Amino acid sequence: KTISPALQPIASATSSRASSIALRAILAKRCEPEGFAYTPLINGAIAATACSRIGVLAAWSKYTKSDKLLVPIVLPILASTVVQANYTLRSMSHISVQIEINASPERVWQVVEPVERHVDWMHDAVAISFVSEQTRGVGTTFLCDTKVGPIKLTDKMEITRWVPGSAMGVKHVGIVTGTGVFTLEPLDDGARTLFKWEEELIFPWYLAGPLGAFIGGKIVLKQIWKRNLRGLAKLCEQ
Repeated sequence: KTISPALQPIASATSSRASSIALRAILAKRCEPEGFAYTPLINGAIAATACSRIGVLAAWSKYTKSDKLLVPIVLPILASTVVQANYTLRSMSHISVQIEINASPERVWQVVEPVERHVDWMHDAVAISFVSEQTRGVGTTFLCDTKVGPIKLTDKMEITRWVPGSAMGVKHVGIVTGTGVFTLEPLDDGARTLFKWEEELIFPWYLAGPLGAFIGGKIVLKQIWKRNLRGLAKLCEQ
């Protein structure tokens, strides 16, 4: 069916926007099962947004048969997209800590598996309550009351990866968004464990954005999580 000329810009814009949304969905689907977000994929989503915005203008220019305003409008859009990408990436904090534990991966998993008991070794976790009926496995959702210095917030998380004895991944969907993953690697033929904790967190503007990501994430949280891992090791080695 032929589209009316008057509707062509709207149709093109809708198609372009749909492509952007579809790409974002694909990227999210690729990241979440792994329990970890990758910066290049986030860049791709931002690029898709830029393409959708420019696609609308290109469609309108074709309809009006005039491109006089296209360049002066496209350039600010590209500039704003670069600013958006820069702010998003600067507001993102990649945190990675690890520890060698004198216990088997099976023993470490026994301590890590009960999510509600993470408060026993996470000093920044005050209380954990489940939102979903299930308390184990992919799809489990829960609230974690967190306190870091004077800052208190409730972190809502969903388990996106669950490999007993090997890995547990989560997605943060609260005030601070992002993803994280615990991985357990056997050492000395399974007698000991290398426990890794990696997260990518995005701090909102009202938590200081890029400054919060640098100070709160890479400095404060990293030191707290190192202490948390020492507490985890102590529990596992008892």
